[in-house]
Amino acid sequence: MRHCRRDTKIAPTSGRHKSMVRGLVNDLIAKERLTTTEKRATVLVRTAEKIITIAKNGDDLASKRRIIQLLGTGKSLAKLTGELAKRYADRPGGYTRIMKLGPRKGDCAPMVIVELLK
Repeated sequence: MRHCRRDTKIAPTSGRHKSMVRGLVNDLIAKERLTTTEKRATVLVRTAEKIITIAKNGDDLASKRRIIQLLGTGKSLAKLTGELAKRYADRPGGYTRIMKLGPRKGDCAPMVIVELLK
């Protein structure tokens, strides 16, 4: 039974789950706006908020290594530590917004737009 379990499964195995979350977070950082399903969005927002907070709080080597460890690549690192860290410097949290779109046409999955706040 899943009593008091907060983790949301979006893939059958942990490796696929991690790679899907990494891809979603990298896309969100690069494009600043994504359209995805509601379950994926909840996992995406939880991870993106943590990564942005790490980038915002420290510009040291340990923070950069932690971001690379979580994202799997350093492509988004420059944007995170530069532009996004300055944008959210005096914001205590809540860097993303989820807006509901409605059901997807093919399978009626609830769709949302996830975007970084300006």
